[in-house]
Parts: sequence; structure tokens; C-alpha cells
Amino acid sequence: FTAIHLAAWGGFTGTVKALLASHADPDIRDTAPHQGYTALIRAAASGYTEIVRALLAAGARPDLKNGSGATALSLAVAGRHTAVVALLCAKLTASGMSDPKCTKSDR
Repeated sequence: FTAIHLAAWGGFTGTVKALLASHADPDIRDTAPHQGYTALIRAAASGYTEIVRALLAAGARPDLKNGSGATALSLAVAGRHTAVVALLCAKLTASGMSDPKCTKSDR
């Protein structure tokens, strides 16, 4: 784990923002045995809307997958974190990417 992973996973918004201001890489992956999670994937899975917003603003890629093939969006949908899903879908759309989870009416 890196500091940004721990801060994102723990819900420490101020710490995440401070790390990003210090040029922490928002897309760095944690190492085995944790299977390639990014801070965005961890924050989205936990439903931390403001952290997700900060990571996306810092350039975090919403299309990255962990070692199991899960994305930030798929885990946010699974956790029923609707505000996070909306943020991720907006970023994906603005970036010219698409995901069927962004068009489902049952999310």
C-alpha cells in the first residue's frame, strides 16, 4: 500500500487531497496480495464520494481494473453508491468512454 491507498480506503478526504496536491500518482496500484487496486477503486468501492471527486479531478483513470477485473464503477454499482456511480459515469462519458452500467435504469 501507499499513503494514497490507505487514505482513500480509510475515507480521509483531507489527506487524499493533500497527497494529490503533493503530486501523488492517483493511478498507482497496490501490490500483491491486494491485486492491483488503485485509490479510485478503493474509494469507489467504499462509497467515498468526495474522495472519488478529488481523485477524478486529479486525473485518476476510471477505466482501470484491479487484478480481478473489477473497475471503480463496477464496485460502486455493487455497493449501491449512487452518487459515486453518477460521478464515474459522468467522467467516463466526458472522456469518450462508455460502460453499460451507466445506461442501466436499475443502477
